[in-house]
Amino acid sequence: MAGNDTGDSEGEITSVLRGFEILELLKNSGPMTVSEVSEELDLPWSTTHIYLQTLVKSSSVIRTDNEYDLSYMFLHYGGEYRQRSAIFETARKKIDELAQETGEIVDLGVEEDGQRVLIYKSEGKEGIYDNPPIGEYTNMHWTALGKVLLAQQSDERVKQIVSQHGLPQATEYTITKESTLFDRLDEIRERGFAIEDEERRLGVKGIAAPILDQSSEEAPGALSISGPKNRFHDDRISELAEYLNESINIIELKYNYN
Repeated sequence: MAGNDTGDSEGEITSVLRGFEILELLKNSGPMTVSEVSEELDLPWSTTHIYLQTLVKSSSVIRTDNEYDLSYMFLHYGGEYRQRSAIFETARKKIDELAQETGEIVDLGVEEDGQRVLIYKSEGKEGIYDNPPIGEYTNMHWTALGKVLLAQQSDERVKQIVSQHGLPQATEYTITKESTLFDRLDEIRERGFAIEDEERRLGVKGIAAPILDQSSEEAPGALSISGPKNRFHDDRISELAEYLNESINIIELKYNYN
């Protein structure tokens, strides 16, 4: 790639970082021309063209007419990585069963670099959701999955995550104060599950519980059940918590002893 490859004192390679910046832009914006990428990133047209041609050659980006977009190569990489995940392989069948039993959306999430990553989901016959893509990263404090995974971390680690990612607001109900977050995490630890109540999407409510690794006492993942707020009243939440705990008990047995 064109440009100076010299990185900073931490040994970063500038051209590699710039390439990922272009990929992030395409992810968020969709197909773009060389001129559009050049303008958005304030790069010379010729330099931008060399970057994009290099990404096309690596199969990371595709070109259609005069526009560039992400390729399916990232789905290939992510799929291969997910297949190596023990928690995914162990939980997948039970997640499908839980979605059918409850009629709702069931998600499997993990924590990576202080964010919640959605690695599998299954839709029940009554499931209504905003259809987030597999592989989606979100702030931990936005979702039941993220909060229940945060609750398994030490207070020191939670502070590190907040320092790294902040507490950005998604809706008027999002937790935006660190003290409030720690109060909620204490409640989750005592109760055993987390509740999401329109903190990321208005009209969406959910419940999540951790999957525990007995050897490390850590949570390699968590399950959530989500749906429209008007259907997730207190009695329904209690009912779903029982379904969730029963399913997680089975998943944990398989995960810890197989």
